[in-house]
Amino acid sequence: KTEDLKIMEKGPDKNSYEFNRKDGERRVVSYRKIRLEGEKTPYMYVRGGMSLQEAVGAANRRLLLNLLSLLPFVIVAFLLATVIGKRSIADRVAKLQEAAHKIADGDLGVRISPFVTGGEFGELALSFDHMATKLAENLAEIRLSQEQIKNLNKDLENKIAKRTAQLEA
Repeated sequence: KTEDLKIMEKGPDKNSYEFNRKDGERRVVSYRKIRLEGEKTPYMYVRGGMSLQEAVGAANRRLLLNLLSLLPFVIVAFLLATVIGKRSIADRVAKLQEAAHKIADGDLGVRISPFVTGGEFGELALSFDHMATKLAENLAEIRLSQEQIKNLNKDLENKIAKRTAQLEA
């Protein structure tokens, strides 16, 4: 066709472009100008074309095949990441939460570090244990102080009663 020849004559030495045929089919065409040594004007044009639907269809089929072949690996990787994430994060956080609830309920003898070890969670578990120990020690000191205050109050009440009796007599 003269139209195609004009495109190749005016265009670069090699190029690709798309166009619609009269029947509506979309096509892609590539061409190249061939020159003899020392000649400015091409002595031949090599042109090839194909249906864009065929080219894209083949590429899409190949892409689908590649995706389907990768799908099992993606699923296995996802499952593996889920299992590892659950074991290394979720389970350890659940144990730390359980220990925090026990401490909040007054069970200061709970120790979590034997069950959560390594990394930041292990350090947090050691901190929980240290906190529970310190709370237990502080609570024991408070109870001892309360007992001492009770004893001092009783002793003071006895002294006041004794002194009052002495003053009344």
